[in-house]
Amino acid sequence: MKTCTYTTGQVVTFSAPLTLPQPSQSYLTFSITSGGSPCFAWQQSSSQAFSMTTSAGTTSVSATAAGETLTCPNGSSVSASIQQALGDLSCDAGGFGGLPGTVSGSSTGSVSFGILGVTNGTLDIFECATSM
Repeated sequence: MKTCTYTTGQVVTFSAPLTLPQPSQSYLTFSITSGGSPCFAWQQSSSQAFSMTTSAGTTSVSATAAGETLTCPNGSSVSASIQQALGDLSCDAGGFGGLPGTVSGSSTGSVSFGILGVTNGTLDIFECATSM
C-alpha cells in the first residue's frame, strides 16, 4: 500500500509502500493532501524524534535520556529534563501525563495513526483499509 484515498478527497501518501501488518518498531512517514493541496505531513525515523508539518509550519520533538526538546514553527524551542517535563506538563491527555507521542496499529488489512498528548487524549489522523 502506497496511498490511501478517501471518497471525500483526502489522500494519504506513504514515503514507501507499506507491507501489512507493519513490523513492530516501524515508523511511518507520510503526507496528506485534501483536494490536491498539502495539509499535513509526518516524519518519524525513531522513537526519539518526529516532526509534523501543517499550514502553520513544522513542529518537531526530539528526546534523549536527558530530556525532551520541542521546536515550534517560528524557530523557538523549549527543552526540559525528563523529570522537569513530567512535572511541568499540564496537558490532561491521560496516559503519560500529556507527553507528545503517537499511537499506531496495523493488521493484514488496515493501518491507523494518531497523535497522543492533545486536549482530548488522542487525535486520530487516519485509518486506511486495503480493498478486498
